[in-house]
Amino acid sequence: MSAEDEPDEVKAEEDEAVEAAAHKRIKAKKEKHIDYSNLPHKEIIHKADDVKCDNCGEEMVVYKYETKEELVYIPAQVYVEVHKIPYYECRHCIDKDGGTLHSHQDVWKPLIDKSKVSSSLMAALIDYKFNLGLPYYSIEQRLMEDNIVIPRANMSNWMIQMMKYINPLYDMMHQDLLNKEIIAADETAMYVLREEGKKPASSSYLWQYRTCNDEEEISLFEYQPTRSGDVPKKSLEGFNGILLSDKYNGYSKVEKATRAYCHGHSYRYLRDALAILPKESRSSSLEQKAVKKYQKIFITDKKIHDKAARLHPNDKEAYYNYVQEHRVETLKLFQEFLVWLKTIKEEVYMKPKFLEAIKYILNGEEGFKAFIKNPRVELTNNGAERDFRKWVVNRTRSRFYVSTRGAEAASKLYSLMMTAKNNGYNVYSYFDYLFDKIRYEDLNNQETLKKYLPYKKQIPEYCKMQTVKEIRTRIKALEDNQ
Repeated sequence: MSAEDEPDEVKAEEDEAVEAAAHKRIKAKKEKHIDYSNLPHKEIIHKADDVKCDNCGEEMVVYKYETKEELVYIPAQVYVEVHKIPYYECRHCIDKDGGTLHSHQDVWKPLIDKSKVSSSLMAALIDYKFNLGLPYYSIEQRLMEDNIVIPRANMSNWMIQMMKYINPLYDMMHQDLLNKEIIAADETAMYVLREEGKKPASSSYLWQYRTCNDEEEISLFEYQPTRSGDVPKKSLEGFNGILLSDKYNGYSKVEKATRAYCHGHSYRYLRDALAILPKESRSSSLEQKAVKKYQKIFITDKKIHDKAARLHPNDKEAYYNYVQEHRVETLKLFQEFLVWLKTIKEEVYMKPKFLEAIKYILNGEEGFKAFIKNPRVELTNNGAERDFRKWVVNRTRSRFYVSTRGAEAASKLYSLMMTAKNNGYNVYSYFDYLFDKIRYEDLNNQETLKKYLPYKKQIPEYCKMQTVKEIRTRIKALEDNQ
């Protein structure tokens, strides 16, 4: 996580030393009280028994209240809901010819037939597993602390059974993604024990396709047993926009797509070449010069975006028009950088790491300059890499999936989870709402299911989570008022 993504640490108490004539006095600053008006408030009126006046001895009465607030946290509340589904009979007909019985199952439907799992429990498990990155055995232990016994096999099976609700939404997300102008793609290794024709220790892959600077934030993940270029070729069939990725040749099989290469990868290769040099020789090295020249390209492009944001804070079209007009400065710097790399290429033949990085950049010149074709194309693929981080944490802790069904279910649930987060929704609240409502829908009717896609902005406001920017704004307003 970058420094920009991390919330500022709020100190509960900060001591300030105040100089006095003969000594130092410690003055404690007041605690920063953040506004919690968005949370439910519960009033508790306190009373004192037998309050007598010290002067005359008569009983005293309340004439006002002093208000104090404290933030209360209650751990998970667990109970069993007992649903009684009515069965109806006609007493009039029963007297004549035996009558008929009717059950109205439509008044309530279980999330999974013959199971006690609720929408809130399922949402909590998804939050634990994919958002917090806990393996099933850790979740099992955590629930046991609340006197809830759920075998990890049950949890895994429930995830797979959720596919009857997730698959229609996943397919709609996939189709919407293919209609976008720009798709960022990446892939990472994962491990599945029971794959037909493969050894348990062999690598499978999680592929990611996501939107890039689009009003509809979509992050799609796909489990596949191979890293073959046939995977993106099939998954992105019909896409004819710009495909932002690293230089992996497999993405070239997406026939109608225009390749744009990630500058973050080439920059890291230069940094790696610099890192292997002795510290005393780095400052004057060609590797250091290359890194600084690349940094200047990133800084220039960021300044263009920052100025566009200041000039057009509420007009996206004007924002990107400004970026498109001024990004020629970024392109000019990059072209000068390419010329410089060509001139030093012959000097560094004894530095294989550096030479490899230079060739990586020069051999992909057109792909690295593709950002000039569309102002929405980012220089790096950092957005896709950020979305992978929670998965990598999960992979480190869980290590593998047992079956292909489990791996496929995990990739689709992770898709919906990251899409919800990127659109500003709380993971638990979103899935609780989703499973509570979608069980009653016709799962073949895409029109009625669209409202459950996070990027369609039809999810209730109570599912929203506060952004880091909103939290910082509230803290800043608090400091200004003190």
